[in-house]
Amino acid sequence: MATKIMREADILVGLADQFTAISVSLYDYRSRTALSARDERIIRDEGELPLDTLANMLRGRAVEEVAKAASEQITDIQAALSKAKATVEQIASVKEAIAVVADVISLAGALLSRQPKAILEALKPFRERRRNGRAAAALAATAAPGP
Repeated sequence: MATKIMREADILVGLADQFTAISVSLYDYRSRTALSARDERIIRDEGELPLDTLANMLRGRAVEEVAKAASEQITDIQAALSKAKATVEQIASVKEAIAVVADVISLAGALLSRQPKAILEALKPFRERRRNGRAAAALAATAAPGP
């Protein structure tokens, strides 16, 4: 779609350039030729000025089309970024949940071994999560969805 809009904008700018070239040719003719004041005014007012106005309108329209396309693309990019951010946050939650499960399994193994040093070592990640304020988030990430 952007390519089509760019082609259309290029066509509009090309037409504007052609109108400008004609206007410049009229100006050159008017400035190099001995014309009456009336003829000069007619060439300027009915030839050059309308052609310049039309060229400016075409260029403005080309800019509007490109800006509109860019705005639509920015909206699409923002939506994609928002979706990507949500996915990254979900991955981070899953990663944290996996870490909690791994720590629970380590604690279970330590409890089964009945070795106090191993139990204390297995409790360290839980204390760290509580200290860092991640305990609630980790518990929420591992909680099963309700009925």
